[in-house]
Amino acid sequence: MCLAETRLTELQQEAVSLARQRQRIEEHLKQLRLEEATVQERQREVSAAIALAKSRAGDRIAAGLKERARNACVSLGYPAPRDFQLDAPCSLLSGNDVSLIYPAGAGKSLAALLVGALSATLVLVVVPLLALAEQLCAQANAAFGVDPQDGFELSDGSRRPVAVALGGSSAANYDERIGEMPQNFHAKRMATLHGHKNDGLCEVLAPDSQLSFWLTQLQKPSNDGIKRPFYVFLSPEKLMLSLETQAFVRKAYELGLLKYILLDEVHCVVDHGLDFRPEYLELGLVRAALPELRCLLFTATASPATLAAICTYLSIDPGRMHSLRSPTGSLRAQMTYVLLPVATTGQRQGVLDELLYRNRDRCGI
Repeated sequence: MCLAETRLTELQQEAVSLARQRQRIEEHLKQLRLEEATVQERQREVSAAIALAKSRAGDRIAAGLKERARNACVSLGYPAPRDFQLDAPCSLLSGNDVSLIYPAGAGKSLAALLVGALSATLVLVVVPLLALAEQLCAQANAAFGVDPQDGFELSDGSRRPVAVALGGSSAANYDERIGEMPQNFHAKRMATLHGHKNDGLCEVLAPDSQLSFWLTQLQKPSNDGIKRPFYVFLSPEKLMLSLETQAFVRKAYELGLLKYILLDEVHCVVDHGLDFRPEYLELGLVRAALPELRCLLFTATASPATLAAICTYLSIDPGRMHSLRSPTGSLRAQMTYVLLPVATTGQRQGVLDELLYRNRDRCGI
């Protein structure tokens, strides 16, 4: 046999050997694919089982939290709460941002009380008016059976109330509309809210300040062993224009004492934030600086589009927003809306005079 024929035979034998090897590899790959499909199916089964277990555990936790909320309502003097009054604080404590869109007088303040009752921690409540802050503050102290002047006793014999309104009885101080803006205020505010202590701009809470005192008191157990919350009612201006307040908020957040902020009349963010009360619009800076802070939004009127705009301004992820909306909208059964056509100014005045006389002993707008 010549050399060429010998070489051809060798190559043909090698080709046969390679074909057999390829066949074995393909069979092995087929087996691996079958095993991979089996593993993937098992992974799906395990994932589904985990999701179901988490769901059931979550349901048990949610049910337990709602039961705690019901018991808290009884303790606070509200034995027959409505579902939304329980659902809002329970959802908030479960890690969601929550919007509560119910008409005035529907009972949103009980939901605010329950946030503190269930968490027994510091709760910031932003309200637009001093009179409303004082009313809610008195309501909170009374609900927990605490004299706002005397407070309740702590383990070291000192005392603290359940709720305070920053700004006292001065409307100008409550709204933080006094004095001049400090130099580099905006830079100082950002440094303070973000806790940038090394850049020389961050406001430091004075050890002898009232707010430092409250932080110290918050870390002490009560003398009777009962855990009580601490509500701080304040205006958007007090929160956004006072560096001391911002230092207090940041310190409380770092200590793990502050987890929830409640924003009343939150439609003001879009209604007034661009011109009349810009500090409402700036509240988003707080959430951006304190990302773990969960928000509960209160309003009587906010369309889905308005709520989406509010979420954007407040740095809230709409995907984490649990929205609770009144099925009857903003209408109140005890209110009547009447339109009376008039042709002239004189006729309008006559209609007004007649209405005022006929309803002189009733309320109306």
